[in-house]
Formats: sequence, structure tokens, C-alpha cells
Amino acid sequence: MARIEGIRYRLENWARWCAKVEGGALGFPTTNSLARLAGRSSNYEAVIPTNDVDAAETDAAVKSLQLTRSHLYLVLTLHYAKGLPIHRVAREMHRAESTIKRNLEDADLAIQTWLVAKAEKQRSAPVRS
Repeated sequence: MARIEGIRYRLENWARWCAKVEGGALGFPTTNSLARLAGRSSNYEAVIPTNDVDAAETDAAVKSLQLTRSHLYLVLTLHYAKGLPIHRVAREMHRAESTIKRNLEDADLAIQTWLVAKAEKQRSAPVRS
């Protein structure tokens, strides 16, 4: 089984969101607009926008694994939120790299299942007027 690209994209967005939250940005830019207009030094950084709504939803999906499939939660946290490469995650968890790759595939499927179930639940909820 291969990784699910849409879920992988969501997890990468979640990783940026986690880094932003850890950095204390709380969704606000770390510099003001005038400072950004003033120019940059020779170190150019590409800024990839973070979708906070998707990231928060992905965070809830990841946290749902914490009690039922804690090994998947740990793999996602180490690889995405902490930014460790697969070989370091494998070393931290005392597992083979192939096992970690399979765990990432399993986590993709678990998150996709969670998101589909959430969407179905929202569709079947009674509409209040």
C-alpha cells in the first residue's frame, strides 16, 4: 500500500501548524507588514501558507489515534510534529525503517477513515433553523 497524497499533504500542513503553535505565533505573523516590506537579508525563505482549519482538524484526527493506536500517534508526532526523518524515528522507536513506513501508510488510512466518518456525521446531523 502506498501513502495517500491528500492525507500526506494534510500532515505536512499540520507539521507547519505545530511548529507555528510551538513558536508562540498562535496564528499571527511573526513580523509586522512594514518589516516584511523593508526587505530581507541574503537569506531568502519561501513561506508556505498554513491552512489552520485543516491543521486543527488533522490535529483532532491524529489525537484520536493516541489511545487506540498509540504507535501510529507516536510515529506521526515524531516524523511530522518533531520533524525527525524516518531513519531517526525508527531508531527512537527501536523498529525497522520499513515498519515506520508501513506505520505511516496505516496512519494515512486511519486519518482518512476518521475524516470520512466526521463528514458523514456532519451530513446526517439535523439542520437547525
